[in-house]
Amino acid sequence: MTTQYSGALILVKAMGLLSMVASSFIIRHVLKRLFKKQRSQSDVDGGIRSRLQHSVDIVVSKITLTQSIMLCLSCGDLISSFFVPFLSTWMVPKDVDLVWASGNVNTCTAQGYLSVMFFGLSVFSNASLAVSHCLVVRCGWKDDEKKRLRLAFTITPFVCALVLSVIPLIWQNYNYNGGFYCDISAFPIGCNQRGSEIECIRGFNSRMVLLFVQLIPFVIAFVVIIVSVSLLCHAVWMQERRMDRYSVSTIQPPTRVLTLQTTYQGIWYIAAFGITWIPWYCYAFDEVTGGDVADLFDYLHVFTKPLQGLFNSLVYFRPKYLSARARNPNESRLESLFRVLDISIPKCCLTRLQTTQQQNSETETVLYRLQTMQQQNNETEKDESKGTVKICENDGDLIEEITICKNVVETSSQTNQKT
Repeated sequence: MTTQYSGALILVKAMGLLSMVASSFIIRHVLKRLFKKQRSQSDVDGGIRSRLQHSVDIVVSKITLTQSIMLCLSCGDLISSFFVPFLSTWMVPKDVDLVWASGNVNTCTAQGYLSVMFFGLSVFSNASLAVSHCLVVRCGWKDDEKKRLRLAFTITPFVCALVLSVIPLIWQNYNYNGGFYCDISAFPIGCNQRGSEIECIRGFNSRMVLLFVQLIPFVIAFVVIIVSVSLLCHAVWMQERRMDRYSVSTIQPPTRVLTLQTTYQGIWYIAAFGITWIPWYCYAFDEVTGGDVADLFDYLHVFTKPLQGLFNSLVYFRPKYLSARARNPNESRLESLFRVLDISIPKCCLTRLQTTQQQNSETETVLYRLQTMQQQNNETEKDESKGTVKICENDGDLIEEITICKNVVETSSQTNQKT
């Protein structure tokens, strides 16, 4: 194999490792939020139950709908990134002329199965998460009160991924695909191409299986995500329009802050999924139709697919990072990032002028907070005169802010009707 192939293989493994780290940060953040809420109760019950049993009880009893979906999604990203891009050629049969090929037919089959299973779990969980956020806003669901629906929104993606990943096992469709790992493919490579005289030993119907097991379900999931995000943005826009009736100021035009924030976040959500999977859609469609796969799609999907966990992490932490920057505008971007990820800031990252900057920023921060508090008090007094409740600052959770806005509209409407 050429040196270029070896370099590309190392890059794919590095991307898989990066995606694993990013997914682990999401899992860590979700779990820390759960245990942070129950810290005092944990101290009380620590002598009664074992720590492990108590931790499981906290996760099962306190996790919300969207948090449970996010855990499933991140677990799918973590496991798929480990077995597919990170292990890559290590699970390919060693009789294949490939760099670092060390496996056999069984390891290749296992890699293909785990690839379809956990990539599918991540894709379907993305769709489930988009639907749940849409229902929280449009239908007025409270995220922490819909625990009965956690099973449906988390088990459904898992069952779909499990069923679809078992089907290729029946026809032995998990084989080396000619790239860096094993997937749904025929063996020997190219035996199912048009005009090929090579007889397929395994996976003779891999095109049909690829179409119905991965391509069509994944495209449906993408459509569900786009529709759900669009309906979510429309619901927020309608809520802000209803809030205009209770606005104190009639001179300034409405800013539609929440609508813009939701739209930007929705664009990031769709873009993260699209950048990951659109190159693979093109590759899979070309593979199913029997054409010669374009080199652009062949190489591009190899480098975008392993980054799914990283892209999901960027979308997940983006609102929290923006909120941290707004609360602490004087600190560096690196410090804000470490703060959001809850990582202790290493000394090597601190500049020599950090002490001076902190001293200078303390006065500015105090003045900024005093001005903000004064503005909030003035707005609260005006809103109370109209029977309206002022929205408080949140910790970067956009869905919670949108839900509060909807409650404000409903409360104000009921008050005016009674009056």
